[in-house]
Amino acid sequence: MDIARFITLYETHLKIIGRAFHTIRVTRYNLKSFGRYLEGEGVGSIEQLSREVIEDYQQELAFSLTAKGRPLSVRSQIKKLNAVIGFTRFLKESDYLVHDPGAAIKRPREPQRL
Repeated sequence: MDIARFITLYETHLKIIGRAFHTIRVTRYNLKSFGRYLEGEGVGSIEQLSREVIEDYQQELAFSLTAKGRPLSVRSQIKKLNAVIGFTRFLKESDYLVHDPGAAIKRPREPQRL
């Protein structure tokens, strides 16, 4: 099944459970970025989602650059991964997937501020 369709279902789910407009907008942006990555990797359906695919995406984020040529901050990486993990959790809880491929993903540690 088409991943873009499930991203739209997840957005609707977030609206139903009362998430803020900004949260939904940022999640949509992050998941569309994930969708483009999956398309480039040849992953076209949710059945092809696996822990390895998400870990490869995590590695891609670690080496991504911003528009200004700087490395993507750890905080931005975490936000993008959180959107993906929430999406896979939704797919599992809604019985679209048998197991949650994002459950075992370890996120980078956010640096402590003084």
